[in-house]
Amino acid sequence: MDEPTPPPSAAATPEATPEATPEATTDATPGATAGDFPGAISPDREYVLDAGGVGIAVHEWGAEQADPLFLVHGGFDFARTYDVFAPKLAAAG
Repeated sequence: MDEPTPPPSAAATPEATPEATPEATTDATPGATAGDFPGAISPDREYVLDAGGVGIAVHEWGAEQADPLFLVHGGFDFARTYDVFAPKLAAAG
């Protein structure tokens, strides 16, 4: 059984660099796009925040002006785990 590929090091880009990535690849499935998973939608915005020297990857769906909902993944998950249900949460307000 293949081990999942870890996400790229967030520390490699310590400054925040917002950018839309509609065709972004998923972290755990090299070469796969969000469209490869039924119902998955890539984040509207992705960037890295520097938290005291530790890079925190941020993935955002929905309107920038909307109230935030902060989700944190667990040990065997990765940020793109939310590609299926985060857009639904954002659309629901």
